[in-house]
Amino acid sequence: SLFLTSPTTHTHAQSAAAAAPRNLGEGLWVRDTAAGTGASAEAGATVAVLYTCRLHATNKRVDHRSNPNSPFTFILGRGAVVEGLDRGLEGMAVGGERELVVPSSRVWI
Repeated sequence: SLFLTSPTTHTHAQSAAAAAPRNLGEGLWVRDTAAGTGASAEAGATVAVLYTCRLHATNKRVDHRSNPNSPFTFILGRGAVVEGLDRGLEGMAVGGERELVVPSSRVWI
């Protein structure tokens, strides 16, 4: 899951029910598990995320950033992160939670 935070607020809102998964094409799927209440992430915006990265087949954790005092920060849509993350976060609201399923072809920069 990915938690989108603002640079100054590191909390997330819980929604009553998760949204249905959406296919963004080329094997990339997103599902909002909690609705955010802040601004939507757009290309060129600086985003700060908390995340856990797991292998789909085994659920083994391979990377994570879970400390709210030290989120992973980058500029969305500039190719600073793997393509699946760049595309998968666009439109996500600050304070929300989103699950991404990213195919291996969209994992490497």
